[in-house]
Amino acid sequence: MSSQGVLPSGEPRQGRFTIFRMIIASVVLSIYFGEWFIYHVYCTPVISWTIAFNFVFLMAIWSYLAASFTDPGTRWSKEWEAWIVLRANDCSRETAEVEEQDDEPRRRAGWKPGAVTWCKKCRAERPERSHHCSDCGTCVLRMDHHCPWIAGCIGWRNHKAFLLLNLWSFLACLTFLVSLRSPNSLEALNILKMALTTEPNMLPFFGVTGAWLFLLVTGGMFCQSLFQALRNTTAIEELFSGENPYRMHSDLDNLRQLIGPIGWKTLLPIPYMNRPPGTSFPLNEHGASSCTTSLHVKASYGAV
Repeated sequence: MSSQGVLPSGEPRQGRFTIFRMIIASVVLSIYFGEWFIYHVYCTPVISWTIAFNFVFLMAIWSYLAASFTDPGTRWSKEWEAWIVLRANDCSRETAEVEEQDDEPRRRAGWKPGAVTWCKKCRAERPERSHHCSDCGTCVLRMDHHCPWIAGCIGWRNHKAFLLLNLWSFLACLTFLVSLRSPNSLEALNILKMALTTEPNMLPFFGVTGAWLFLLVTGGMFCQSLFQALRNTTAIEELFSGENPYRMHSDLDNLRQLIGPIGWKTLLPIPYMNRPPGTSFPLNEHGASSCTTSLHVKASYGAV
């Protein structure tokens, strides 16, 4: 069995998802720019608030595009391809037989620090912390979850952009709500009562309602994603039992592993300098002691 595991239908399916992702992106961006239109045309914010809103709005759009159209770490990514070459040139690597057994539920998969696993669906080896996405039809490096809003996965290569997408979207909604004038946020919500006797413009009402909804959703997702990043875990790994072998002693060290050195570039949805490939990760004392190999890892087949 080839370690590359190239599926005959891989590229066509990848192409179909690119088209679907563009459709989803068009819908989501239409909502964003609908809010922008209501803010500038039907409300009268002061110029300073307008500048602030446009800044955070553009950062949110940039982050969304980066999260949506960056390869999250599939087998087509340069990091994965480089890992395949390294595995192929490793003459001393061990290869195990495929176990004919059903895939375990992810909650039972458990931690496999340092272990190369075998995906029976992709018919290929994959690096540690990689998981298969049934929606995308491929495995993803350090997969977090499949996000319907970008019609793709959140993985090692776009997780930072996803984190910033939620942060900047939250700030854009907050700026929208606190800076509206004529009507302000409360007056816009009261338009619904006025509609019983008059025919007011309902667009500010829909704009404020949408901003509140986005504020709560993106704020909640940012807090959850940040909490997981500080503990060096993913949404999938949250289901695992036992001690996290990847969690460092410092929460900031865990966060820096995902977003890079803390600085002004942290707020930009771009990869940081010398970002690791995401095919292997540092282990804490518990992870190092539980890892049964040091340099060459035997493939563990049948894992999720």
